[in-house]
Amino acid sequence: YTYTIGPTYETKAEIKEIIKQGGDAVGMSTFPEYLMCKKLKIEPIIISCLTNYGAGLVKKKVRHEDVLANANKFKKNFNDLVINIIQNI
Repeated sequence: YTYTIGPTYETKAEIKEIIKQGGDAVGMSTFPEYLMCKKLKIEPIIISCLTNYGAGLVKKKVRHEDVLANANKFKKNFNDLVINIIQNI
């Protein structure tokens, strides 16, 4: 998992560099939030919902509308997963 500071989608050049460095997934918030948890001595459970392919990985342009649609598409499954984890802690 790699991250960028955002709040924009990664460019094709950034995605190429991330892959070159060994990154398989990229996001804007998960890793900085993990670092804050460690600073506060909180043991986090980290879950990410990947909602789009990086720029240049598919011929389709990265559009915010598509990212929102994908997030909505997996919302119930993601919520069910979180509820299941909480119930089993």
